[in-house]
Amino acid sequence: MISLEWDFDYASILIDRSPGVGALVHLWPQQLGLSARLCRRLEEWRRRQEVLSGHWMRQWFQGEGVGLGEGAGGESKESRRLQEQLARDRLTLAWEVQHELGEDVQVQVNGRGLRQHRAR
Repeated sequence: MISLEWDFDYASILIDRSPGVGALVHLWPQQLGLSARLCRRLEEWRRRQEVLSGHWMRQWFQGEGVGLGEGAGGESKESRRLQEQLARDRLTLAWEVQHELGEDVQVQVNGRGLRQHRAR
């Protein structure tokens, strides 16, 4: 069971969520046999998330809210758009990981099955 998850300083967004795995175990796309193209896209998504989250955190700590250019406590349309795009891109990546690994491996996003995300 693999979940696409992110937090600051995660080395990979692929996390082993197999039953019995108690610790945080990062999985490396190359070691899973994913295509070079998909490996590159996973890393690009992680980097983009790091940059945008860092920007939002700096704004938050400076009392500017969590938006791009909004006042304290506010969230700009651009910020929401970027967050939604990141979420869509991660779900797309998760489906691509599922496709490349096959049905023998369950792929999730933040611990929820892919079909649960699609139903939203």
